[in-house]
Amino acid sequence: MKKTKLFCIPYSGGSTITYRSWRKRLDNSIELIPIELPGRGVRLKTPLCDNFDDLLNDVCNSVINELDDSEYALFGHSLGSLLSYELYYKILDLGYKKPKHIFFSAHTPSPLGKSNPEVPPLYDFSDERFIQVLNTLDGLPKELLENQKLLNYYLPILRNDIKISLTYKPSVKKEILDCDISILFGEEDRLIVYDAHEWVEFTDRNCAVYSFREGHFFINTFEEEVIGIINNTLKNV
Repeated sequence: MKKTKLFCIPYSGGSTITYRSWRKRLDNSIELIPIELPGRGVRLKTPLCDNFDDLLNDVCNSVINELDDSEYALFGHSLGSLLSYELYYKILDLGYKKPKHIFFSAHTPSPLGKSNPEVPPLYDFSDERFIQVLNTLDGLPKELLENQKLLNYYLPILRNDIKISLTYKPSVKKEILDCDISILFGEEDRLIVYDAHEWVEFTDRNCAVYSFREGHFFINTFEEEVIGIINNTLKNV
């Protein structure tokens, strides 16, 4: 039996490193395929995409290159959630089959600036102010804040991705999602003013909601639990 392919799309400033450790915990029936965004990791020399549409096209190309007759699912965290949502329609428009499931993690269907009006256009801030505001909103992983060299490296990438997230404008859809979805969110997430049930209106299929007593990066703190949800979901679909 062929494995279900799980395409994982990272958050702003993130890379495939976010998901690599998942491989040892995922069920044997699931093939992990983390997507590397431009300008980081193995694609360090690829120029960053400076707008949502270009980034979506880039992610779409990476995904369809891996598609075959196997079933597949999408997992996106934060910016990755927005990309997963738009990717569903992009893939169908290109004539490929729909995913069996989508996991939307740490984001509402709305753009960040709309889902949390307290988030300013911080991509134009000085480095010091940019970091300060993000840190106040718990929008930076602890490992990044504790490593100045790593922070300096990721700062331009993070600023670029935050701009893409803040300036994202949903495209008009003719139909709602025609696949089951799961919503994962941190109850203490200060970056997203979260109403998880907003996603329910975006599908006519099943929608499961999972909450964690953590902030924006609950997928790091509760990695085992998140992977458990993925395993149970994809094995039973």
